[in-house]
Formats: sequence, structure tokens, C-alpha cells
Amino acid sequence: GFGAEKFTAWGTEICGQSGHVGTPLLKRSFLCLLGLSILQIKSFPKVIMEKFVGLLVHPGMHRREVLACFHRYYKWIKGFSDDKWISWKKADDIRDELLIASLLMGPCYSNIRWPVDTEISCTDATPSSGGAVKACVSKRLAQEIFRSVETKGAHVRLERPDSPLVPCVPCARPMDPVICELVRCIGWRTTRSHYFTSTRHVNLQEMEEMICEVKERVADKGLEGLRVVNLADSQVAIGAWAKGRSSAFTLNGSLRRAASWQILGRKRLYNSF
Repeated sequence: GFGAEKFTAWGTEICGQSGHVGTPLLKRSFLCLLGLSILQIKSFPKVIMEKFVGLLVHPGMHRREVLACFHRYYKWIKGFSDDKWISWKKADDIRDELLIASLLMGPCYSNIRWPVDTEISCTDATPSSGGAVKACVSKRLAQEIFRSVETKGAHVRLERPDSPLVPCVPCARPMDPVICELVRCIGWRTTRSHYFTSTRHVNLQEMEEMICEVKERVADKGLEGLRVVNLADSQVAIGAWAKGRSSAFTLNGSLRRAASWQILGRKRLYNSF
């Protein structure tokens, strides 16, 4: 009822004391056991796999990094007809994806009581180099900037091998003029400037800089739960990061690496354009 410390709404359990927001733990536990059981079956109907992965979407929406686990699954499952029985033959990587997704049902929740880090960052990259700057701001200002971060995300795709990554739809949040003015006024200090070992598309390098930022926060802050605000100028990278996964194979590979650092390091990086 009203004022309850723990309640469930639209399938999401909210715990006011701990700050946990996600699918109830009991349901996530059952999904984990169900996934491990499917891995033991030699063959099964295609519909079984589709329904199981569909059940993982709701928990994954509370910790979108988990969705990046499915790297080649969707392309693999599409290759079977609806009445086809599927076996695990020559699909070891798909089994790994299913195993990881099942095990990640445990930490698949958000925590609205994690503080917003008062050290904000700004990352940028070119096809051959990248870097980052940081600045310490007040707690109130960090929370206000956090209100402008992208949370919905956008679908991005790779049209052709030689074409750039482009967003199918624009990001939900357009450029905030107040944030632009803050970027000009804050006293930034350079924390990272380097050349990449190989030249790649600028949007992929922008994603690499975001991953580097998460790694640095884990190294500096340890396992303290934190929500980190980062400013970037790539709508493609921001949209894919907030969405959790991408159908662009190379971009989703980067998101998978970012997921491991964010989940195990207990950090969540939020980007603002």
C-alpha cells in the first residue's frame, strides 16, 4: 500500500531501503535455472529458445548491459524455420551467450540509491586517437547534469562494410544548451590522451573511450556503487550505450566488454550529448 518500503509494480520490484529496482529475485532465480536446464538438452524446438530469451528482456531492461550478452544469437536463431528442432551442434558460442545471460540474472537490477559521482568526465575520439578530461563539481550540480543523460538509447546499424554507423532514430534527448554552457565554464583537467593501436571508425573509437573511462573509475573508486556522468559528442555511441546492445556486430562487441566492467565493478556510466 501507500508508504510501503517494498512493493511490486508492473512486474518490477522496488526496495526503498536498499534502492534495488528490478524483476523479483525469485523470478530471476527461476530464469537462471531454466537457462541452465536448456543447456543440458541436446535438441529442442525453436519456439522454446525464443520464448526463453523473450523472458530475459524484462530483467535486462533494469540492467541493460546484460542485453549485450546476445552477440550472435539473433542471427543464429533466424536461420532456423519455425518448426525446426535445434541442437547445440556447432553452436558453442551461442551456448556461452545463453550461459552468461542466465548467470547474470543475479546482478540484473538497478540501484537508485547509488550516489552520482561528483567527478564528471568528457570523452572524445578521432579514428586514430582519443582522450578524456575530468572536473570535480558539487553534489547538486552533478545530480542536475545527471538529469540530462540519455537513458532510452537508439538503434544503430552498419548499412554496408564500408559505410559509417548511423542511428536509425535520433537519441531521445537532444543537445541541452545548458549542458553546452557548463562544458565551456567548468575547469577541466586532462586525464588521458593517447593514440589507438589501430585506426577504426570514429564511432567505435568513441565507444572505446567510454570503456576506458569505466575502467579508470573502477581502478580509482574500487567496488563502491556509483553512477558516473560522462559527456560525449557521438550520438551513435551514446544511443547504443544507453540501449544496452546493438545489431552492429563490432559495436556490440565493445558493449560486451563494457558490461563486464560495469557489472563486476559496480559502476554505471551514463552519457549526455
